[in-house]
Amino acid sequence: MIFKDKLCQKVLDGTKTQTRRLVKDGDSFTHWPMACVFGKTRLRFRENQTYAVQPGRGKKAIGRIGIVKIRKECLNAITYDDAQAEGVGRSIAAFAELWDSIHPKGKRWEDNPEVWVLEFELVEK
Repeated sequence: MIFKDKLCQKVLDGTKTQTRRLVKDGDSFTHWPMACVFGKTRLRFRENQTYAVQPGRGKKAIGRIGIVKIRKECLNAITYDDAQAEGVGRSIAAFAELWDSIHPKGKRWEDNPEVWVLEFELVEK
């Protein structure tokens, strides 16, 4: 799973334990036998599965996380506790600023897109 450099460190030090990823056209969700998100052609995310932590596309993994819970919500539904789990402290404004620095128009904070909320834990450094 790709994270910006600064966020990778927060994953490794345990201050980031959630990430939000855009719901894409064709995504589907199932709870059986475990929570899974399927894309048009492949499995995107699954609870109890581990993923490499990468500081950029094609870069060497620096750790592994295990997804413990998946849910779907609108971006603006983030709570103060969720913002803290995203690694920005209890500031929803700071999270919105970070989100907008990563995502293009049409998928910004003000657009309130649907997102997958992935709660995870660090399993390997």
